[in-house]
Amino acid sequence: MTGITHEQIELLLEEDCCHECEGYGEDKICVHIEAVAELPSRFGDFHIVA
Repeated sequence: MTGITHEQIELLLEEDCCHECEGYGEDKICVHIEAVAELPSRFGDFHIVA
């Protein structure tokens, strides 16, 4: 398994910065990436996307 690089995170945030849409599906769900955090744990590092 490979991790995501800081450059890839920055690219995701830049591409999604002005995201607006009607949503998808019957419930009109839309997902927007606002932030990504890199957090350590006793099991290894992981990322949280909000």
